[in-house]
Amino acid sequence: MTNTATIKEIRNISKRSQEILYDDESLVISKLVSGEIMVSNEIQSDFFSEAQPRGSESAANDFSSLSASFGEISQPLRNALRIMKAQVEHEPPFLFRSEAAALAGITGAASVLQAEKKALELGLNIKHSLPLAKTGACYWEITDKGYAVINHPAPTWSSKGGFKHKFSVHRIATTYKHHGYQTKIEYQHPNGKLIDLRTEKENNVIYVEVCASWPVQKEMTNVKLDLEGDPLPDELILAVTDRKMKRPLINLLSELVQREGIPCPVRVELAGDLIEFLDVKK
Repeated sequence: MTNTATIKEIRNISKRSQEILYDDESLVISKLVSGEIMVSNEIQSDFFSEAQPRGSESAANDFSSLSASFGEISQPLRNALRIMKAQVEHEPPFLFRSEAAALAGITGAASVLQAEKKALELGLNIKHSLPLAKTGACYWEITDKGYAVINHPAPTWSSKGGFKHKFSVHRIATTYKHHGYQTKIEYQHPNGKLIDLRTEKENNVIYVEVCASWPVQKEMTNVKLDLEGDPLPDELILAVTDRKMKRPLINLLSELVQREGIPCPVRVELAGDLIEFLDVKK
């Protein structure tokens, strides 16, 4: 049976029917995802808001009232859901973990890491890392289960490929836009080839291809097609999402130059080095 109810009604339903009171977070999540339990917009709103101080008389604004029906919902889980909510409501919905946490108003590395651990345990997201400089930056890929729990449809994007590829293309485009470039994701070359990103500023045209999967040898085919005929870009950048890809690609490009030549400059960069962090505020 599916129940749609307010917090108070859920309490009453549980008392009348002697339904099991959920004392495990993963069970709560599974019930919400399966639709066995549905909650009103009022509860959805409470789910992502700050809990009122203990002793508050306003049950509608106190997260503990939801816990009374479903069992204890921990602070790390609530923080995780708030971070996820902040991410999907941002345009575009591609944020590094630190950016999404800041947008959700969650400070402190320990709180963010605890939230991440809980979300991973419950299968609400997948953790990725993008290399930049000598380190990297983490970001979350929200799963179908995660979207169901936060009651938000999965976004659609204009770029192809997996989530890591989409994340990189959109964030690189955002950075170029910030610097006054016109950008086009999935630009169609006159030969029919789709290029991940085309940017232009003051007649300076740059193509960017995001390299997110092995084997890297296939990227040489991309290079040849991207630089086939007119118009030629002023530069082609291969942005790798895996640090281990960089050196093999540089070697392959060197061999291609010696063997056939390349009509314009081509360089290999870490995808993260082409992305600037956003100035996000709650």
